[in-house]
Amino acid sequence: MCEPGAMLHTVPGIESDISSGGTMLGLRRCCCAGESFFRIHYLNRTMQAQTMTVTPPFPAKVIPVDLNRYSGLVMKRRAYLASIGRNVEFGLKRPSTVGTALCGGQGLLLPTIYGTGVAFLNAGGTVMERELAPGEVLLVDKHALVACESTVDIGVAAAVRGALAVTV
Repeated sequence: MCEPGAMLHTVPGIESDISSGGTMLGLRRCCCAGESFFRIHYLNRTMQAQTMTVTPPFPAKVIPVDLNRYSGLVMKRRAYLASIGRNVEFGLKRPSTVGTALCGGQGLLLPTIYGTGVAFLNAGGTVMERELAPGEVLLVDKHALVACESTVDIGVAAAVRGALAVTV
């Protein structure tokens, strides 16, 4: 499954189908979370391994994430590129405070991804993976957070005079 426009190359034998995951989820994802209304599903109908390539819509790094390791991820808007697996579900999560929704740089609803398999996220710049200890706080620029576990509380704090940072 991938975002519309992400498929770069495929071969005969791979069929595509389009889905919204339900009209209400598609509308909420599109209007409130800045994501695409549709998702494209690709299925190999042959008995042989086939290839397909996807690419981000901007110069970016592609980050493979094993969804089996997490109880769900909260993603930055437009971070989702594609996934492999039949049990991948999307949802939306409200930020924990109004201040986070208004000043956190991610909007009123945060896209989430759950399931099994591998998700491919895309991000520009340097990518750092960090496992936080219980109670640990990390300050990051509001545009720098690509994804975090759904159990992480995202907040807003003053980083320096006149600037805001997202706390995870």
